[in-house]
Amino acid sequence: MRKFLFILFIMVAVAAQALVVRTEAAGQLEALVADAGDVVELSVTGPVDVSDLVFMAEEMPSLRTLDLTGADIVSYTGPRVGGLTAWPASYMPAGVFAGSAIAEVKLPAAAVKLGDAVFASSAIESFVLPAGYMVIPAGMFSDCKSLRTVEFVAPVCIDDHAFAGCTALAEVKGSQNITSIGDRSFAGCTALAEFAVGTRLSATGDEAFRGAGLKSIDLTPAAGLASVGEWAFASMPALVTANLGSCAEIGSGVLFGCTALESAIYNTAAVPDYAFAGNAVQDGVLAAGTESLGRYAMSGMSGVKDIALPESLESLGDHAMEHMTGLKNIKVTVNRVPSLGEDVWHGVNQPAVNLNVLAYMVEDYKNAGQWQNFNIISESRSNETVADVAGSAVRARFDGDMLLLRSQGADMALVNVYDPAGNNIVLLRPDADIVSIDCSSHATHLYIIMVRLADGTEAAIKLAR
Repeated sequence: MRKFLFILFIMVAVAAQALVVRTEAAGQLEALVADAGDVVELSVTGPVDVSDLVFMAEEMPSLRTLDLTGADIVSYTGPRVGGLTAWPASYMPAGVFAGSAIAEVKLPAAAVKLGDAVFASSAIESFVLPAGYMVIPAGMFSDCKSLRTVEFVAPVCIDDHAFAGCTALAEVKGSQNITSIGDRSFAGCTALAEFAVGTRLSATGDEAFRGAGLKSIDLTPAAGLASVGEWAFASMPALVTANLGSCAEIGSGVLFGCTALESAIYNTAAVPDYAFAGNAVQDGVLAAGTESLGRYAMSGMSGVKDIALPESLESLGDHAMEHMTGLKNIKVTVNRVPSLGEDVWHGVNQPAVNLNVLAYMVEDYKNAGQWQNFNIISESRSNETVADVAGSAVRARFDGDMLLLRSQGADMALVNVYDPAGNNIVLLRPDADIVSIDCSSHATHLYIIMVRLADGTEAAIKLAR
């Protein structure tokens, strides 16, 4: 008899802990569930409303598994629940399960709108977002310290702070389905070592992955990526390589303080403030086409020994290269002296650094503030051709596929470029003293260049690429 009673007790306990409830009308859950405080697993089918959801959250402190796949969230009108007397259908209120013990949840199959921070600081361990749900709302899983894996089976937008502070999050399955990433969406996800970007990604917000554990970033699949936010990948101690793809709008501090970073690739003409500051990058930083370097952009990059300033560079901002204490050589192919902000090389032993400049630019650099403090060395160009024009000169050379022209007299008013057969392949009216021409689409290796200056004088140059 005792043995029978003991078995019966166990069966009753198990039944109390794992419930399958079918409701005929919303608001019935409290009446249908006995000993709510002991329920560990709950599966609900049928109509429910906000009062039922609040009952689960507040009266079931032991609830670990919640299955709402068959539930239908209907509208509510009645006594105040969550401060309101009316709630819409197909809506799960903001923060309703925040801080709960729920470790696993299955959302209604028929997509509902999820409120902000709906499971924030809960005990969620894994989560799969069903097809039909298009948004992970702001703070939905923020500070869920037990969350290890999430999965997205269809296109989805990740809103601000959605997974911020999820320190155990190690895997984001279906990350290729993400269409946009909000501010601080994955900030502080220190266990997240990999994250694959897909073709759908259109924007990455401010501090999106700040402090995360990623080892590499590759945004090249996202050809339509419009912007990368400020400090998006900052302070990531494990990050070794970063390719920001074709995105032309990159925010300040995008790769700030990534102390293990070895290489970075980008496609923006204006490198923003603090972009690479404090990093270990030793090469691949200043890309061809870079026009400006923002304030503190490369500050503290003490591992850089040699750096080439691209032809396109026009300006360096305040403190842009300060404390680059390992710097030994700067190679300058610029046909002008780039303008400088304040204390660009503060903390750099400039007399010990070789500044290699074009032969005809030596005097310009010797007379330019901050530049003149380097050990300036003339660098000859074997493929440079000079045409004398009324006592001045027009210089032409190739830098890869770029034909570079510079007048040391009047501005160039007309530039004609011909192939050896006499076909005109370029016609420009630049009204400028510096001209860059992309010749990558031309098959010829010999170019005949006719230049007319603004004062009426002319020059003819023959140049091989």
